[in-house]
Amino acid sequence: MKLLEYGFCLLAIAASAVSCTREDGVWDPIKTDSREITIPPQGGSAVVTMKNYKGWWIYAVQYAANGENRTIDGGEFEFGKFKNEWCEIIVPSESPNKLYVALKDNDGLETRKIDVGMTVGDAFTCIKIMQESALLTAPNE
Repeated sequence: MKLLEYGFCLLAIAASAVSCTREDGVWDPIKTDSREITIPPQGGSAVVTMKNYKGWWIYAVQYAANGENRTIDGGEFEFGKFKNEWCEIIVPSESPNKLYVALKDNDGLETRKIDVGMTVGDAFTCIKIMQESALLTAPNE
């Protein structure tokens, strides 16, 4: 576990050294190919690509699902991965400018809404994810 913590610290130091070519507070906004994702009720996955920096990380996740409304900051999960029983969000080390999102089927009574806070240096953005309930989209009988 300590090795992982030290590895993350070294990664953070290396990233800040490489990305500190600008004055503090003068960062271009993060550009992505999408800021909103819709996953089908039966589950699925999607990828968001950041276009103007080499790597980013997750700093917070907020979700409303299954009667639960939570905000989780980076102290409660790895900065490159958030996972629970129905959701997995990853910034893979081999593609640090990508965000992979995978959701299991939504058989609950409500739409799942997830906001993923992403950052690189002093630039921030939010990726919004939505997944309707299979029960809400099922044809009436």
